[in-house]
Amino acid sequence: MHLRKLSLTLGLAALAFHFGQAQEVQPPAAGQDLKTVAEKLASIEKRAGEVAFQEPKLFVAGKQVDKGLIDRQLVYIYGRQVMELLKLRILLEEEIARQIAGGADASRFGVLDAEVEAKVEETRKQFKEQYPDLKFEDVLQAQGHTPLSFRLNFEATLKFDKVFLPDNPNEWPEVTKAAIETQGGAEFASKMLDSLKEAWNKQTETGEATPPNPLYQRIMRQWVVKSLVDTSEVKTPIDGIAPEACLQVNERIIRTDEVLPMIEPFIKSYERVQTMKWVGMVEALTAALQAQGKYLTQEQYLAAWKEKYGQYENTPFSPEVIALAFKKFPSMDVYRTYFRLQESYRQIIAGEFDDAHLQAHAEYAKDFLGDGKVDAEVILVSAWNFYANAPAGPDAFEKARVRADECWRRVQAGEDFEKLLDEYSGFIDPPKQQNPQAPPAPEPKKGRFGPQGKNPLKNFLGETEFNSFLNGYSVGDVIFHELEKSEVAGPMLGPYGYYIVKVMGRQPGFKALEISDPSKKELVSQDYLNKRFLDWSNEVLEKTPIEIR
Repeated sequence: MHLRKLSLTLGLAALAFHFGQAQEVQPPAAGQDLKTVAEKLASIEKRAGEVAFQEPKLFVAGKQVDKGLIDRQLVYIYGRQVMELLKLRILLEEEIARQIAGGADASRFGVLDAEVEAKVEETRKQFKEQYPDLKFEDVLQAQGHTPLSFRLNFEATLKFDKVFLPDNPNEWPEVTKAAIETQGGAEFASKMLDSLKEAWNKQTETGEATPPNPLYQRIMRQWVVKSLVDTSEVKTPIDGIAPEACLQVNERIIRTDEVLPMIEPFIKSYERVQTMKWVGMVEALTAALQAQGKYLTQEQYLAAWKEKYGQYENTPFSPEVIALAFKKFPSMDVYRTYFRLQESYRQIIAGEFDDAHLQAHAEYAKDFLGDGKVDAEVILVSAWNFYANAPAGPDAFEKARVRADECWRRVQAGEDFEKLLDEYSGFIDPPKQQNPQAPPAPEPKKGRFGPQGKNPLKNFLGETEFNSFLNGYSVGDVIFHELEKSEVAGPMLGPYGYYIVKVMGRQPGFKALEISDPSKKELVSQDYLNKRFLDWSNEVLEKTPIEIR
């Protein structure tokens, strides 16, 4: 049986509200009764509760997977912020050591508890002003933060500014100047530094401090961090570091057993099962590729990555933005692992990227790639606590299944769909920000989405490329590609609960999506690879037992 659970996070750092998702899903046909699927789900939830109190063991094709491998993936799926913090601390320590060796006063880099506390309280106040109806602690939890990790982030930021961006620009280290010049250009860097020095001199003369521009500060921090990483040797598991290690920064190695205690007390049982599911899938698919001699070597994988993403490295659409913001993978290491599997599979179907195959797929994908839209109304029989970004309880999906069956019987009996949507649907609109400058968040309007492209539709449903891969299918794909106008389908099990769908209308995309256009051909090729890889993954996993004992 395939274990399918996952949880994504809420972006607190930018004080923006997003919805996360989690749960096991199986690919039912539209309208299929899901009692059997729900019973399987209930057994997984029961097992998830058990593994919280005993040492779980993962078996793939009867062979036990090393616990250290699971622990390391726990760190990368649910501890990305901790890992980023550790990486930053190592780079900070190295720069501080260099500056002290060059004669700097060590006391200059100290951070007082009062400074940290002031920043935490400032953020808490700002959050409450923007989201008066939300509980700050709930959003911290949904973000994956603990009060301690949240505080440590502020401490690291304050220290970072003292080391790399001190108030006096004359004290900026060479690494900061080089980073700004590399990212912004020599002319921009020179003008900016001159402007800051002029402001500093004026402040020194008058004693009137000018508050730093928050946007400039954020951009400069990002540039400096990128420069530090680019000029350092940073390795993660996909780079082949020692099995007991989860991170290497230059000569410093961080062991998994050093990091795990920082996040393990906050890992929920279903999140552990989710991680074991991911590890099991990777093990099974890697073995299948190796059996065919198609699994990319480290050199081949790095070459494929450079070919795919090299051109985006220093652009706003960096690989990190694509993987984490657009595709919603929990960490770069997880995405790189997925990328290596998918690119390895590409070799199996290398002969299918001819014009005939791609033009046929273009016909299937033309509404998606050609800006088509579907107007769907969706009843979500919810099992999800959106504010805590977690299931609403240990038996939430079982309770939702019962209510979904009840709702579906009423749909089939001919009751008014609009009335049932108002009665059953659990979609909630994002809380209103009290910030007129902030763009409004998309509102699902209880499930009356209006005309949407496939990706916005999947966002409303809580689906991402990451969880669609783990789940083996997408409710959004079923709606977008399979259902006809006026067709009603369900209940379909998805990230937030059970979905009952009525397609109100369609707006077709381009009449033709000709692959003679190189840019269109690339889009079609990638979408074809995504679909074929998902189908193949499901085939492999159907034949490969993944069990928790």
